[in-house]
Amino acid sequence: VGPQALTGDVRFMLNESGNATNTGLKAVSPVYSLSGRNTEEMTGSIFRDRIFLISAIRLDYDVPEEYASKAALYRITGKGVYPVAIARNGRITGYVRSLERYVVLLDESAPRILNIPLLRGKAGKDVLLPLRYFREYGTGLDFYSLKLVVDGKPARAEWDPDRYGFEIYYPSEILSPGRHSATVQIKDNAGNESAVRKFDFIVD
Repeated sequence: VGPQALTGDVRFMLNESGNATNTGLKAVSPVYSLSGRNTEEMTGSIFRDRIFLISAIRLDYDVPEEYASKAALYRITGKGVYPVAIARNGRITGYVRSLERYVVLLDESAPRILNIPLLRGKAGKDVLLPLRYFREYGTGLDFYSLKLVVDGKPARAEWDPDRYGFEIYYPSEILSPGRHSATVQIKDNAGNESAVRKFDFIVD
């Protein structure tokens, strides 16, 4: 923990606190509860357990080889689990700013692409493939893994966070007026690949 993250003398503790349940993913570690205490404060002080983190705390977890490609560190909240960091070269290194509960889970399920209705675009402009048709409940979508084929030809689409979707833009002939047929496929950050989904779009 960087010294600028500390207020007074702080003791950090990482304790095992049972197992994760109802996550939909396989747990490969116990639940780790991260907490802190201001040891300089008087007993009973309301600030004793209030820790304000400016710098992140780094959590390292060595992943057994058989889990290396699918494991990730997740933060546990009252609404579910959220990925913090995925395994790289046999280790998970996560940076956290909240004293909460964490667990290592395996993401062995592929993303899903829902039925995509007929999309429309304007001639010469990028066609938007909205993210709402993609479902991923594990490590998150790998936005750079998208495979797109339009009218039988490999095409390009880039993730645009401002428009919350993929902008289909190349080759130029797929943006010419008319109806176009496409297939799309994507991976998550654990390398699980979705099934191929077909859809059409019209360029006006």
